[in-house]
Parts: sequence; structure tokens; C-alpha cells
Amino acid sequence: MIRAIWQPESLIWAVAVTLGLALVMALTPTSGTTGLVSLSVHFGLLALVGMWIAMLCLAILYVLRPFLERLGPLGIAWCSLAALVASALLVSSTAYFIASPLLGTFSLGELQWRSASVALTVGLLGVAGFQAMWERRELQERARRSEAAALQARTSPHFLFNTLNTAVILVKQQPEQVETLLLNLADLFRAAIAGKQTVELGEELDLARKYLDIETLRFGPRLHVHWEVPDVLPQVMVPLLAVQSLVENAVLHGIQQQAAGGTVSIDLKPVDQGWEVSVRNPMASAPTGRHQGHGIGLEALRERLRNMEGTPGRLQTAESHGEFVATLWLPRATSTAAAISERQAQSAATTS
Repeated sequence: MIRAIWQPESLIWAVAVTLGLALVMALTPTSGTTGLVSLSVHFGLLALVGMWIAMLCLAILYVLRPFLERLGPLGIAWCSLAALVASALLVSSTAYFIASPLLGTFSLGELQWRSASVALTVGLLGVAGFQAMWERRELQERARRSEAAALQARTSPHFLFNTLNTAVILVKQQPEQVETLLLNLADLFRAAIAGKQTVELGEELDLARKYLDIETLRFGPRLHVHWEVPDVLPQVMVPLLAVQSLVENAVLHGIQQQAAGGTVSIDLKPVDQGWEVSVRNPMASAPTGRHQGHGIGLEALRERLRNMEGTPGRLQTAESHGEFVATLWLPRATSTAAAISERQAQSAATTS
């Protein structure tokens, strides 16, 4: 979090607040200045002193960053307040000895007291605002985690029951397949209850494969699966069980509702600024039963994508030539290692 202080947005806000405060102080009746020229000079002096205070405060925080990185958000806020007051005292003292003729009849003690009071007031308001913002962010994060946990819990009971029923049948018909089925099921539920919010795309595709392996045993020749993915996968983060949710949606709404079954296709390809995972399934001509519609689960996935850290992902759906197509867009990775992995994956996707 401490690194965010030196981001361009934070520096712009610091400059804007400093100039705004200098303007307000220059326009107050107690400033004792009249006329446009005097006001301009007074504003310029206040802005200069304010900018020195702000920049010195940021410099102190930068020097102390190894210590600050071990503190929590509120600890950093209070340390920032202390650095701001100390900077105000130091800059006002320096200004008194360098430019005392421009400061009027103020004594050193009065100038220090005024500067420290303004810095303390502004700092306390900033800490209060930051604390309120942080608490709101924590509430939003808890709500997001609760929603993600609820969505992960929809590795649904009917899927568990159907899988166990399939295992019971296979015990008599194909006992050698039961162990694989139960191991895949264990991996899915282990991932669902692990508490992770995001995983690498390769891990997510592996979970989707395990789910489809289970459903292939259950549906037999009615379910065909076609994969089009590069050999080298990009190091892209994706919400846990996002792709699994799409393939589950394809099986429930595309394969299960057709007597003849069909093919579920999963395609991964590079696109501008990211990667696309497309899942296709045949559409039932007249859907029946309790699994009609695609809306609820997909809308929940869209919300999880919007809550991703950094650049959010996107989910688009369409109907084309009798198929339902769900396309998941994921932003490219930002780290160097991830970027190298993505270039390798893109090259593999191009040559395959």
C-alpha cells in the first residue's frame, strides 16, 4: 500500500490539495492582503511553502518506507501525519531565516505554531477521511469474498449427487474408472474450499478438464470435448472456477437437455491487450427442466470479474449458428516473467 503514495495519481492529488489550500489561505480576510498583486504574491508564497512541506513529507516517507511497509494502513496514515507536521515545522523555520522580510511581523514561534496547526488540521482530516475510506473498502472486500465463497459453493449439490451416482454405477461396470473419477472430484472440491480468489489460468483449465472428465464418464458418448489451447499457457490470473463455471454451464444447458448430446469446445487465443477463453455448446431447440437459462451463474461470474484487482476481466455471451458462446476476456500479465510466458504462449498459439 505504501508504494501507492508515489504513484502519479497520488502526487497529482498532493499538488492539487496544496495549491487549493494555499489559495484558500490567501483569500481569507485575516491574511491582511488587499489588491490583486498582493493577493497573487501572497498566494505564490503560500504555494511555495506548501509545496516544500508536501515534497519534504513525501521524501521522509520514502526514506522510511522499509519501516512503513511493516505497518498496517492506519499505522502508515498516522506516520504520514507525523511526517507532515514535522515537515511544516522544518520548512516554516527555514523560511523564517531565509525570507523573514516577506513574512511580515510574524515571530519564529508564531510562524511555527501557525504552520504546525494548519498541517495538523489538514492531516487529521486526511486521516479521518482515509480511515472512513479504508473501512468502506474493507466492507466491500468482505462482501466480495462472501459472494465469491457463495459462488464457489455452487460446485453444486446436484453435481456431487450425480457424480456419486455415476461412481456407484461404474463400480460394477468399469471399476478401474472409479478411482480417477473420485480423485478428480476431490480436486474440484479441494479447490472450491481452498479460499483462493484467483488462480493462474493453467490451474483453472486443469480444473475444467477434471470437471469435463467426470461429466464424460457420466454422459458417455453424448458428450464430446474439443480443446484448442497452446502448449505453453500464459501466466494470467483468473477468478477461481471461472472457466469451470462456463463449461458446467455448457454441459447443463447444452448437452444435458439434448438426447443426442453434442460437443463442448474450449478455445484459448491471444487478442489485443489480453487473452480470450471461448466456450461453445449446442443450444437445445426447446429447453425444458430446471436448468433453463444461462443468466444467474453468468451474471455472478461477471460480478467476480468486475471485482478483480487491477484491470478487470470481461464476459460476453452470444448465440451463433445454433451454438451458445461464452467468451471470457482476461488482461495480460504485468510482470516480466509473466510477460515472457505470454510471449511463448502466443508464439505456440500462432504456430499450432
